[in-house]
Amino acid sequence: MPITFQQTIEPPWSEVNPLRVGKIPAGSGTPDVFVCVEAPDGTRRRVDIYADRAEETFCFQEAVFWQQWLAIGFGHRLYLLSGEQDPPIIFPLDSYFGHLYPTGSFLLVATASQLHCFNPDGTCKWSSPDLGLDGVIIHEIGPDTIRGEGEWDPPGGWKAFQIRCATGELLK
Repeated sequence: MPITFQQTIEPPWSEVNPLRVGKIPAGSGTPDVFVCVEAPDGTRRRVDIYADRAEETFCFQEAVFWQQWLAIGFGHRLYLLSGEQDPPIIFPLDSYFGHLYPTGSFLLVATASQLHCFNPDGTCKWSSPDLGLDGVIIHEIGPDTIRGEGEWDPPGGWKAFQIRCATGELLK
């Protein structure tokens, strides 16, 4: 299913009844981004995201299907949406969103400084200690450990880390 992030929309997307999430201003206003999802059967779903103006950094945006969820990372939030009638789970992140790493048993969400691990029921299993200052990337997810790098001295000051999959505990 294609998922796109759009700044403006036209038909047929403007005709789709949206799910509005975030800090919605009085009178609705214009969302910061339109997330448009088209299923193989032609069914369309639109999510209008309104960012919090207190959050200044909107570097990255990404959406994936994981388990029963449409997971969307944008601004300083993770949005987990299931059925059309179910309320979304909105998880405030420690800093700006970076990247989604879905696996069969958990979803890792990288931010500027941490990793957050989510269970298939949408609950946060753990949040790591600070792994970087301006970006966290994953290189390998093993059965017991996660290996990656955090940027501590931008630009380019990356340092390797290894943490436990079960707990998010940093290994020396």
